[in-house]
Amino acid sequence: MAIFSVTMLRTFFILLAIFGFSNLMGQESGPAQMLKDYQQFEKLYGLDQNLVNGIRYIPEYPGSDGHPFLDEEHFSYGTIQIGPKNYSNVLIAYNVYKQNVIMQYTSFAGGPEMIILPNQHIQSFQLDLRKFEKLDPGAEGEKYYQVIDGGGLKCYYYWTKVLNRSTSPGGSFYNFSSLKRKSYLLKKGEVYFFKSKGSFIGLFESQYKKAIKSYFRENRIRMKLISDKKMIGLLKFCNELPE
Repeated sequence: MAIFSVTMLRTFFILLAIFGFSNLMGQESGPAQMLKDYQQFEKLYGLDQNLVNGIRYIPEYPGSDGHPFLDEEHFSYGTIQIGPKNYSNVLIAYNVYKQNVIMQYTSFAGGPEMIILPNQHIQSFQLDLRKFEKLDPGAEGEKYYQVIDGGGLKCYYYWTKVLNRSTSPGGSFYNFSSLKRKSYLLKKGEVYFFKSKGSFIGLFESQYKKAIKSYFRENRIRMKLISDKKMIGLLKFCNELPE
């Protein structure tokens, strides 16, 4: 995979503008034209090198069944925090298979370009009303986790997909699995894994279990299919239980 850093392109244009290379690609090209090209480059990108900086994204498994992204295979406007700075209205997609964030922007040629943003610089991002933070609460190590905040309690979702080699004759060589989720509860500064209604309720003291069971029943909650909205409600209910 070739690396196309915007920083490298910027340096390239600056050098051309300074030294005024001629006969480039068989054409006359002086310092004034090179400077004009560089200025156009700056105009197109706006260039904040903190944001537009990464490795060019090239799909690795074209023609496979399914896709490696969260939910849909398209870019959506979201927000992203790189270092201490927040950026809004950025076209991004979350590749859960490779655990990286891909950004789409307008290239120097005027067409769409996609780059993989450096994971080490990303603190958090928000996509389709979901907030993701780089955390290390479980056995997976530091990864992106969806954070659902219910006040004093928080739920962390770790989303993944698996790439399988297809066994169907005449079909594609690979297929992506459906989304897989691992769930964690942040409670009093400690992180606990849970998988089902029973394991979630088991994380609370015995005097609260009956009330939580009733809440599950009254709100028709199935842990495997629970929506973010219902999870927020559940967390808030548990958080408000009397000490």
